[in-house]
Amino acid sequence: RDRLRSRGLGAVYKRQSLDNELKYIFPPRLSQILVSVNAQRALEEIRIRVNRQVQLIYSDGDEMISDIVATADDCARLLINICEHSIYAREEELKQGFVTIGGCRIGLCGRAITERGHIKRLADVTGFNIRIAREVRDAAKHIIKSLIDGFGRPVSSLLISPPGTGKTTALRDIARRFSDGVGVIPKKVCVVDERNELSGSVNGIASLDLGCRTDILTGCPKADGMMMAVRSMSPEILLTDELGNDRDAAAALEAVNCGIALIASAHASDMAELRSRPSMNALLSEGAFKKVLRLTRDQFGIHAREEPAYAGLKVNINA
Repeated sequence: RDRLRSRGLGAVYKRQSLDNELKYIFPPRLSQILVSVNAQRALEEIRIRVNRQVQLIYSDGDEMISDIVATADDCARLLINICEHSIYAREEELKQGFVTIGGCRIGLCGRAITERGHIKRLADVTGFNIRIAREVRDAAKHIIKSLIDGFGRPVSSLLISPPGTGKTTALRDIARRFSDGVGVIPKKVCVVDERNELSGSVNGIASLDLGCRTDILTGCPKADGMMMAVRSMSPEILLTDELGNDRDAAAALEAVNCGIALIASAHASDMAELRSRPSMNALLSEGAFKKVLRLTRDQFGIHAREEPAYAGLKVNINA
């Protein structure tokens, strides 16, 4: 645990079993990647690129594996394994540039095939970013009190930070803490997990602990999922990751107007960057979030700094 604190996790770290989660996707030549992983370091990403050394990215730095160089054939086989031998079945995900397996999101790069200005499919995949899903219990211990008011009630809050700062990790622990009543009054939580990263669900069953009072909806667009949760699950807290487009914003505002506390995240390094996105600026202007928390990470864990949530002039949100 002390080693983990020194590497910026500051909490009890539960590693997904890499052997169990990932060993089946690697073709034989690339299977040595798992042997190369330093078990004493917190692995965050595995980067595989055609004709390049494999890169392992840890929380405290990276490492190039000089004796493992992926070939085009390795990458083709890897993609087939990731798609469980049915690329067609994963077509919609591939259009968006990622596939999710057991909570691990695998980003893809290659040649995009377009039709009438829209991506039809991704061909000749030459780069993979395997992001390792991990459960860090107590990751939100420095954040949780910022998400309640003076009466202990949860308030709608938006977590912002650049990619890789720990938003998804924090959201998992926030869900667990509110659901189990760890340091807060227990609440009914519904998690809308579009990319299956928050819960790591396999056949609909979460492999990561989101709490005993948590219902999880995976695999559907966030906007639709939020409305389904509002209509059928009567949550006290609605939690989702990476708000982005106008439909997400409209659904988020609808949920908040129904009296539900919404806790969500968005990519932004600061408020200026957040407000430069029309859908996010509109949500702030409508007062959807009582708090905006900018996350940072250091050797002691993930921390939150409260930013002004109100953006000024109201802007209509069009679904």
